[in-house]
Amino acid sequence: MKTTVQSLKLNAQTHIDMAEEELAEFALKFAKDPFNSLRWGEEALKAAATRSVWQEVLETMDLVGAQPEAVDETVVEAVRQTAIRNALRLAEPYRSTNEMANLLHARECAAWAAVASLIK
Repeated sequence: MKTTVQSLKLNAQTHIDMAEEELAEFALKFAKDPFNSLRWGEEALKAAATRSVWQEVLETMDLVGAQPEAVDETVVEAVRQTAIRNALRLAEPYRSTNEMANLLHARECAAWAAVASLIK
């Protein structure tokens, strides 16, 4: 089934909502026990990257969709190209001395790749 603007927006909102739920759950755990919550914080990193990427998808759709000549195919293709470009850019390993930055970099790359693979 071909991806439409409507289906892409629905996917974006679903992913954002799920990520926000995960982040809220992590915030509660962190408030109770920061040390142990960080031991198991991988899902929070994934959720933060997912939320950020899908918000950028929505922003891209709004920007491209505002153009007078924009049609569904133009908007969807712009998102696909953005996702591919970002996934390729982020595929290069991030070599920071900050381990958290390295982990977030990898999760952001995976999130962009997931967006690109979702678009048909």
